[in-house]
Amino acid sequence: MPLPYSPFSVNAYLIRGERGRLLVDTGLNIPEMLKTLTRQLGEKKIKFKNITQVVVTHFHPDHIGLAERIKQLSGLSFRFTR
Repeated sequence: MPLPYSPFSVNAYLIRGERGRLLVDTGLNIPEMLKTLTRQLGEKKIKFKNITQVVVTHFHPDHIGLAERIKQLSGLSFRFTR
């Protein structure tokens, strides 16, 4: 997904499992990134409600930034742990 600063992108992965989708890294908490993620999911006919797990690889803003928003959109209940 595109970032407004160098390195200009961040990778996020959506993995299909038997019980739903696992999202690895969420992207930066900015409107443009949420729009991009929403569009990319829509192109695959995937809704936020299909995301059943979220994993962030580390606590940088471009990897964890949208976690809370995705939690709301997906209806997930999770907590952050190290």
